[in-house]
Amino acid sequence: MRQALSIFSTIDDYLNPIFSRLPSLPPKTKQTIITHLPFIALIIGIINTLQGLISVVFKVLRVLFSSPDLLEGRILTNTTVDLLTGLLLVMSYSLLKKNYTNGWQFIFGATLIIGILNIMSSQFGLISTLLFLYVLYQVKNHYHS
Repeated sequence: MRQALSIFSTIDDYLNPIFSRLPSLPPKTKQTIITHLPFIALIIGIINTLQGLISVVFKVLRVLFSSPDLLEGRILTNTTVDLLTGLLLVMSYSLLKKNYTNGWQFIFGATLIIGILNIMSSQFGLISTLLFLYVLYQVKNHYHS
C-alpha cells in the first residue's frame, strides 16, 4: 500500500501546480464537500466492492459451467478496477473522517484508476475525471498527515 501511496503522491506532485491555478470554489461549497466526502466514498466504495465480488462469482461460475474462452480481458479489467477502487474508497472513509492526507490520496488514486479506464472508453470520461480531480484539489488543503 505504501508503494501505491508513493505513486499517487508522485502523480499528485505533477498535477497539483496545474489544478492550483484554477479558480477556487466558495468556502461554503468546500466545507459541504469536506463534510460529505467520507460518506460518499464509503457508499460508492461498498457498491464497487460488492459489484466486483459479484462479478468474480459469476465469472467463476461461467468458467466452471461453460468455457474459459468466454472470459474477456476487458471484463476482467472492469472487475479488477471495481474491486480495487472499491477497497480504496472504503479504506479512505475513516481517514477522511479524521482529516488525514492518506484518505485524500486513496480517493485521488481511485479517481486516477477509474479515470484511466473511462478515458479509454469515452471522451466524457476525460471530462468527468478532470471535474472530479478539480473538486478533489479544491479540498486537498483541508487534509493533513
